Amino acid sequence: MWEAQLRTAAKELLWIREQLLLLIMDAHLPSVPDDRLQKSLDTINRELTAVYKFAPNTSAKAYARAEEMIKKRHTTFSDDEIDAMLPTELRKKKISAVGYRAIRKESSNHKII
Repeated sequence: MWEAQLRTAAKELLWIREQLLLLIMDAHLPSVPDDRLQKSLDTINRELTAVYKFAPNTSAKAYARAEEMIKKRHTTFSDDEIDAMLPTELRKKKISAVGYRAIRKESSNHKII
């Protein structure tokens, strides 16, 4: 049951990430009013707070594994992984849709602890 709760929290965090990406895209559109952007950000923050509030605590084993990965410097994304998450106009490299999907697939293969 604990693992199912972690998976649910992870899925909710991914959904929130997608909402933040959409908000970034909206922020670059001159037709989207600032008050709408602020309301969206407030909603996303409330949802994020709820996910963290109800997510189960991490096990000692998972914590130790995460700590090990941090010590090995596995804490950052490559430029390509960051570009894959951003709208085209914000990317360092202007990659094709095929390249974008390949990077997303590679990124999604990382195991969530």
